[in-house]
Amino acid sequence: MNLREKLKKMPGQKRSQENRPKKPATVYLEEKRYPLSYRHGRYKLEEFSDYPFLDGGGLLGLPEGLAREELLFLDTETTGLAGGAGTVAFMIGMAYFAGDEVVLEQYIMRDYDEEPDQLEVVKKRIEERSNLVTFNGKCYDFPLLKDRFIMNRLEPPVLDNHIDLLHPARSLWRHLPSCSLKALEWQVINFDRGPDIDGSQVPEQYFQYLKEKDFSLLRPIIEHNKDDIISMISLANHIEEIVNLEDSIEWDGNQAYNLGYIFEKNNQLERSISLYEQAKQLQDSDRLLTRIETKLTWQYKRAGLYEKAVEIWQEMIREKRGGLFPWIELAKYYEHQANDYKSALQLVESAKKFLFSRRYYISDWKEKRAGLDHRLERLESKLARR
Repeated sequence: MNLREKLKKMPGQKRSQENRPKKPATVYLEEKRYPLSYRHGRYKLEEFSDYPFLDGGGLLGLPEGLAREELLFLDTETTGLAGGAGTVAFMIGMAYFAGDEVVLEQYIMRDYDEEPDQLEVVKKRIEERSNLVTFNGKCYDFPLLKDRFIMNRLEPPVLDNHIDLLHPARSLWRHLPSCSLKALEWQVINFDRGPDIDGSQVPEQYFQYLKEKDFSLLRPIIEHNKDDIISMISLANHIEEIVNLEDSIEWDGNQAYNLGYIFEKNNQLERSISLYEQAKQLQDSDRLLTRIETKLTWQYKRAGLYEKAVEIWQEMIREKRGGLFPWIELAKYYEHQANDYKSALQLVESAKKFLFSRRYYISDWKEKRAGLDHRLERLESKLARR
């Protein structure tokens, strides 16, 4: 027996591919730990509820009854803003509550060959806390990550819940010029980043780093990503307080109106009326007042509170607000509720005069006039039968 054959028979010398020790992950980890007393804008981390997103029975489509330790806040920095097959998430930041602190982990590819290790570590973390919280992550971050998992022959992690804060933010603050996370920081949660790299500059900055291998070029991106993630925690806290009508919220007319509209869509009549009434008291423009009163009177009708609706319609007519809406609604009330056909007819005739005076500003005024004529004929017929 030669030496090679002897070595083959020696115990422990032959190892399967599966049993070989794996090389350690090469992806770079930037870790930061925040005490729960840390304040980010208007909130301390400890103020984030143990039972977040109890939003009045799924008001914003958010899950209920999740402890904060079950959540994973995630944001990516990528080599392209439009996505696509060539776009890589070179930085994946994640934060989670752990005991008396929030742990922020940022996994950074120092070069493209580190992507498989990066994704394996990220997958493990997501599987540990499979309730993801992102901002625009349903459309961008997570689909991009899924593509990268697949391209690296890794099974994408399965989520129990994906809470995308962009969608409730757009519902609550749709009156703002922008609902970007950065805009909401200083307009909603009172956080000022100070000097910050613009998101559009991130890909170029990373490519410059790849050329120069100067890690200091990544520092502004690391800070940018960190602020994005911690801001999501404060924003989620604020959204929960608003939808639960907490006393700590400082309301304005637009915010109360937007939330009233959300309650209306979810068929929560009493809450929508209460928010619209509050918005009416807080509004600061005739345009907003008209929108509020239009919605409020519809809700009054559904609740059978016609006297309150009539009062508002009459006020809108006196102040010449709302176009034909208050004329027609008041005519409907007199015709169908009060059975006062004469008053209804007088209102329709007045509405025709009002419409004619505005004909140069209303492109479909002839169609509207035809509708009024039809209503007028019906009322005349009803009066004739009396």
